[in-house]
Amino acid sequence: MVNKIMKTPKKITWVIAHKPEHLFIRTTEAFKEEIEKILPGHFEIEVLKINEYVEKYNKYPQLKDFNDLARDNTPLWQDFFDAIEHNDITMGQFKIESLATYYSQKLNVLNLPYIFEDHEHVNRVLEGSIGEELKEDLEEKAKVLKSLAFTYSGGYRVFGSHKPINALTDIKKVATSSGFLATVIKDTVGAETTVESGGISAQKGYPNNESPVVEATYLRLPAQVTHIYKTNHSVFLTNIVVSKKFWNSLNEVEQEAIQKASFNAARTERKWSLDDADEFELNSLQNGRIIKEMTAEEHKTIKQKSKAYWMVCREVFADNILARIRKLAH
Repeated sequence: MVNKIMKTPKKITWVIAHKPEHLFIRTTEAFKEEIEKILPGHFEIEVLKINEYVEKYNKYPQLKDFNDLARDNTPLWQDFFDAIEHNDITMGQFKIESLATYYSQKLNVLNLPYIFEDHEHVNRVLEGSIGEELKEDLEEKAKVLKSLAFTYSGGYRVFGSHKPINALTDIKKVATSSGFLATVIKDTVGAETTVESGGISAQKGYPNNESPVVEATYLRLPAQVTHIYKTNHSVFLTNIVVSKKFWNSLNEVEQEAIQKASFNAARTERKWSLDDADEFELNSLQNGRIIKEMTAEEHKTIKQKSKAYWMVCREVFADNILARIRKLAH
């Protein structure tokens, strides 16, 4: 342990890349609190939204209008990860589907429908050997960053609409994330998909009569959503990462401190997401939102379809990881 405070604290610039920003900013606050407990005064942590970063440092101007709409746009993501590679941006928190799309396809195993039985199962996977394996795969593929800890930033995904959803069969067209998540919806729900992130779909007017359903977590549902179909079919996960260049500049004590602070902050953040979901449900009626749960028969049907989809994906993920995740279910 370091016995005295450094004269000049080492600076960490943590940039928020995703929306809604407050969900990600609070993770940085938890990290700050944890790192200060471990190494008081050792690090100076600056948290900036991406437009604030561009304006303050006059770097990467092309990122000023960067948002979730651009997450599958390779040039813009390349600019962001270039900044991490050069340690201009030290730390960040990224959606699993973004990191899977750009670097490690294996991470998509965490997005599989009904792969987790409950949140304790999620914790056993993320905090155990499988979580370490997935972090190592990301680090190996990305090279410019180190994966530190998994977070929720939202909890379970559900379906929302401005019209009543009375059954899964009412879900015909869904505004959702592109790539893997869109394929999941097509193959398990049988719905047509529109490439869109549920968290920002209000910017495009979703849901609307053309795409009347959005897929998102409770706190990412657009304001016009008044009807929610509670499927809890997939867990919205994120990952805290640090610049490899910065990481390699640290001594063992500093690295251990950042790893531990990230782990503890991630645990806190996951609990917040569960609390958010509970509060959302308790206040849904007074906020003009009706939440409807699937019938037992629908739940059985969609889980059967999900298991069939696991088999399709089994060879893609390899290393018997699907079976190992399921083995930890109980």
